[in-house]
Amino acid sequence: MKTDLLIGNEWRSTAKRYGLTNPPLRRPLAEVAEAGEAEIDAAVRAARACVDSKEWRELPARKRGQLLYRMAELLEQRSSEIAEVETKNNGKPLFESKIDVAMAVETFRYYAGWATSSRATLCR
Repeated sequence: MKTDLLIGNEWRSTAKRYGLTNPPLRRPLAEVAEAGEAEIDAAVRAARACVDSKEWRELPARKRGQLLYRMAELLEQRSSEIAEVETKNNGKPLFESKIDVAMAVETFRYYAGWATSSRATLCR
């Protein structure tokens, strides 16, 4: 599992690390990268460059919707694993984490559907 920061489509390590702990067991889960001001600024610049890029600006709504559907599909494929990690990370019951992941999947699908909705043209 990657524990560095993904910024501008590249993995970046940081000097500062943050320890995640399983709350009920009080056992370490992982050491993950901790973003400082420089990393946050770099992430914002990378996101802005992506949104402002010709590739994104000219990407048809149908294609954007397909990307969101793909995200939902990938999330759903790994939903059990993601729910288990979420439960270990915050201590909530597994059934609640499964609901959270399922809701995330449905949220991506909802917005993917809006990409080609006739009402979506009002938002462009």
